[in-house]
Amino acid sequence: VGDVFNIGSGTETNLLQLLATLAQILGAKAEPNFAPARSGDIVRSYADITHAQRVLGYQPVVGLEEGLRQTVAWYRHHPIKSLP
Repeated sequence: VGDVFNIGSGTETNLLQLLATLAQILGAKAEPNFAPARSGDIVRSYADITHAQRVLGYQPVVGLEEGLRQTVAWYRHHPIKSLP
């Protein structure tokens, strides 16, 4: 009770890799729009899953690309209805 766990792939992925992978899955062209860094921007982010592995026995079974493919497939079958 009250424990906190990071759940992720355990592999660092940068935004450009994420964008390229998602664009490839969607069959779309994606051009990043670079802007100057803002105060407080996170330069690198990585989910350290060590605690979840140790306490919960957590092991990722789906990689980033397959996880994105599954997510896109789900949203294609369950489109989000526009808000009123």
